[in-house]
Amino acid sequence: MPADSALLSPEAQLRLVSPAEKAPLLPISTPFEEQAPRKEKARSRKRKKRTGCWVYWLLFVALLAAGSLLIYYFDPGMPARAYGLYWPTLSAYLPVGAQAVGVVSPLEGTSTPTPTLPPPSATATLFTIADNSPTVTLAPSETLAPTITPSDTPTPWPTPTGGGAGQIAFASKASGNFQIYVISSDGTGRRQITNLPEGACQPDWSPDGMRLVFISPCETINDYYPGSAMYIINEDGKGLLPLPTLAGGDYDPKWSPDGKKIAFTSLRNSGRPHLHVLNLEDNSVTAISEKFLTDFQPSWSPDGQQIAFISTRKQGQQVWVMDADGKNPQQLTRKNNGILNYRPSFSPDGKSIIFTQYVSEGSVPRVLVAPLNFEDYSEYRVTDLPMRDAVYSIDGFWIAFEGWLVGGSHNIYIMSATGAGLTPVTDDDTLDFDPVWRPAP
Repeated sequence: MPADSALLSPEAQLRLVSPAEKAPLLPISTPFEEQAPRKEKARSRKRKKRTGCWVYWLLFVALLAAGSLLIYYFDPGMPARAYGLYWPTLSAYLPVGAQAVGVVSPLEGTSTPTPTLPPPSATATLFTIADNSPTVTLAPSETLAPTITPSDTPTPWPTPTGGGAGQIAFASKASGNFQIYVISSDGTGRRQITNLPEGACQPDWSPDGMRLVFISPCETINDYYPGSAMYIINEDGKGLLPLPTLAGGDYDPKWSPDGKKIAFTSLRNSGRPHLHVLNLEDNSVTAISEKFLTDFQPSWSPDGQQIAFISTRKQGQQVWVMDADGKNPQQLTRKNNGILNYRPSFSPDGKSIIFTQYVSEGSVPRVLVAPLNFEDYSEYRVTDLPMRDAVYSIDGFWIAFEGWLVGGSHNIYIMSATGAGLTPVTDDDTLDFDPVWRPAP
């Protein structure tokens, strides 16, 4: 720039152009009044930027609130589900008092409480905590079951030995002649049921355990009881009821599982033992044995569809099984050579039959079990003890029977179905026999 340029006016200096840059040259110093407009323009641009951010933020919050309202309108339960889903994670960061609130998570409980959400706004949060606890409102269709803590915890009664009522009915000569008694399987609570001048024996329980059927007269233990008749009595010894009978003798009564019938042996046809069924609803009697056969000692299957019995229709005295109406008889036991079988009785599951066996007339009796398999017969002895007339308990885990030790009296015993745990139930100096387990009343 020429040396005399300082003498020029400011307007003239602005018109000077550098020869090298061909651009206007600014003076060394610019007056303050010329810089102020530039700063005001910069501040204006910043204010516009901040105002634009707030507008976008408010617009975003408004859209979020509108979306929440739409979601709540179409699915009111969604906020509650989202609340319950995130509560376990968020509760870990809450104060101790807030963490103890009993909110049921959908993943842990069966009902989901719906929290009261605040109205949508720019400051809405996921949930609200007031007084260190969330406010929970149940949906109209949901109900939380109250938790009841009993003051006294009941102690369950032990299951009686043998199941059912844990009692056994039997015949005994303890009072001078044969009568029916009931006793608990542990030997306690013995009580006399009948008191008939001519005696009573062969008891059998009704399926509901409230009545007994038995025969009288009964003056001795026998396989045949000419002149006897059947009676029903309540378990407390009251309500004695004679059942219809004919001349000859009815005995070996067995109550059907449905409680509507009684199968029995009768001598009403020429003194030959035959099987009959008494219908308790109309007192009608139906013969289910063929005319010239000898069948006796019937026993119902658990489902009432079959009857096991003793027959001499072929060689020996064998255990047979037939339909409840007398059709389709089949021989189960196979051994002959003078062997005598008595008193068959089904197991509670209907898969086996337990019975008494004498290897010869007058021999010591034993008890055997045979699976109900007619094609491949097998049998096994329960124990080596002298015993007879065994019956399964209600639960099938025990058997009750008449047994005796060498030189001892005949008493009622129980043992496990496998032959272990021999336990006396009675301890008389006389004769106890014909045990039968009582079903649960």
